[in-house]
Amino acid sequence: MDEAEASQLKAELTKKLEALCDAQNGVRVIRNVYDTAKCYKGIYKDDAPDLILGCEPGYRIGWGAVTGQSGEAIFSDNDKAWSGDHCVDPQCVPGVFFSNRKIKERQIHMIDIAPTVLDLFAVKVPSYMEGRVVL
Repeated sequence: MDEAEASQLKAELTKKLEALCDAQNGVRVIRNVYDTAKCYKGIYKDDAPDLILGCEPGYRIGWGAVTGQSGEAIFSDNDKAWSGDHCVDPQCVPGVFFSNRKIKERQIHMIDIAPTVLDLFAVKVPSYMEGRVVL
């Protein structure tokens, strides 16, 4: 598939996924579909999937999906312990950064954590790593 066809397919999938609703209650399930070609950069971007789904709160991707399993049902009740995961759209899940040291930056991002931890242990931050040291 060439790049133009891939782009067209991703746009079609995005439109359909963002319109997907739970038939039992009419609630929209997918808040955003992220095209990783537009949101990732760096040396590992080619290892990312083409699209990443950001689910609405209360919804997640099925347990078997990470191993390539799929079932006949689109939706199913979660009957397992669920303490959290990485499926909910990041716009719905604000984060908190706790530190016993003064933070240099007013606003930090998740990508700032790795370089900050490396710096705390006096390990040189690789030049390809995104983010900045915030302590």
